[in-house]
Amino acid sequence: MTETLLDVRDVSLRFGGVRALDELSLSVTDDHHLWGLIGPNGSGKTTLFNTVSGLYQPQAGAITGSAVRRRRGTVPDLGRTFQHPRVFGQLDVIENLLAASAALRKRTAEERAEELLELLTLTHVANRRAGELSIGQQKLVELARTLMRDPKLVLLDEVAAGIHPRLRREIADHLRKLAAQGTHFLIIEHDMRFLMELCTRVFCMAHGKVIAVGSPVEIRADQRVADEYLGRGHERS
Repeated sequence: MTETLLDVRDVSLRFGGVRALDELSLSVTDDHHLWGLIGPNGSGKTTLFNTVSGLYQPQAGAITGSAVRRRRGTVPDLGRTFQHPRVFGQLDVIENLLAASAALRKRTAEERAEELLELLTLTHVANRRAGELSIGQQKLVELARTLMRDPKLVLLDEVAAGIHPRLRREIADHLRKLAAQGTHFLIIEHDMRFLMELCTRVFCMAHGKVIAVGSPVEIRADQRVADEYLGRGHERS
């Protein structure tokens, strides 16, 4: 039976006179592990992530699903990374991961951190300060820290932006491995080749709402997507 991890229903959010989210609806289910979210700048993608993760409160609509449900004494099964990686720059990489493990026993946390460092090819920098790493490596550290709690769903905001193509390919491989192990992702990305080769389902946003959802092939063929996004020269290699 399909499980709904995230269900956003008719959510609206205004900033002054600007409607950032306009009765937006989307649903992320567990039958796909790699979901993409595309759209032109200003379409509301990061605002949606901020709203789902609780940084913003919508003025209308509802956000439900097993990944965001709060139970007494627990936190939602939701992880989040940011466009600009947020790491503790003065701490070692391993210390960054352990800082996210307050709910775990010390030995369990150490084992989980070692497992993630190996999976994401970060073992060789485990004892380096996170602030000394490249942006791409910092993004991997942030991802690893997010995964310490083993969330059902992770929101990734431009994980491939501004990094070397080789590391971009490595990140795609890491995400596929994590997906194969059961983690689900909703990924904002402007690099269309990266996203369309990685994801099996894609949402397209424009003007604060979802205008299309489908497979990468269906999204490329959708005239609304072409008019609002792909036809504007956003197709990147």
